[in-house]
Amino acid sequence: MILTKLKTFSALWFLAVLLCATGQSYASESADVDNQFLGGTSSIGNELKTADQIDRASPWAISEFRTYLTDRYGLNLSADYATLYQEASDSQTNVDNGMGGVFRIYGRWSLVGRGTIDTGTLVAKWEHRHRLSGDVTPGRLAPQLGYFGVTGLGFTDAGGFLAPFYWEQFFYDGHVGIVAGRLDSTDFMDILGLGSQWNSFQNAAVLSNLSIPAPDLGFGFGAGIKFSDKWVIGTTIHDANGKQTEIE
Repeated sequence: MILTKLKTFSALWFLAVLLCATGQSYASESADVDNQFLGGTSSIGNELKTADQIDRASPWAISEFRTYLTDRYGLNLSADYATLYQEASDSQTNVDNGMGGVFRIYGRWSLVGRGTIDTGTLVAKWEHRHRLSGDVTPGRLAPQLGYFGVTGLGFTDAGGFLAPFYWEQFFYDGHVGIVAGRLDSTDFMDILGLGSQWNSFQNAAVLSNLSIPAPDLGFGFGAGIKFSDKWVIGTTIHDANGKQTEIE
């Protein structure tokens, strides 16, 4: 039996995204973003909150530009590029390292009820996953080490694909919400507080409950009710045959 030590080095850079558009001024949509309760740690809405925190701490004017887009056009947009390098001390094959990169652009565009809590919002993300160097991507490294799992979840060579793309609608002062479209099931079911490979862990066994056969990206719909800041109930239905890189 081979005992392997795995070294992991990762980095995440948030980028400013420029968008040219025309329109009239609207009130800030910060109210409806703060009251959002649909989706877990890895959902687009919560990742935008993380981007807001990073922007406010940066010396550049990224935060002001993103705030301008949100206030004037109802568009909360961000992008980032992440890299991950993993190297093993031992391997069952000649492959003992992997490095990959992921570019993501994602956002929320409030098109109905802008400036209020009960908004209708288009939520979308596009990703490109690729190998940077090394023998394989981190997502394919674990089998080379004799480990039946994934040590670098998300860092694969899948290429470009449309990730979540759905409509989100709130009612009754933000206490009832529905979603419909191309959904990521892990954003809505068995949600974990640290379930995001972009700012917590990389191992699939930590990020999700592997005893649940969660489907891949695909069509779905769901609804949720917020009773208080601590109590929410929701349900979603997903296509069990959904595929990450295909839209059917």
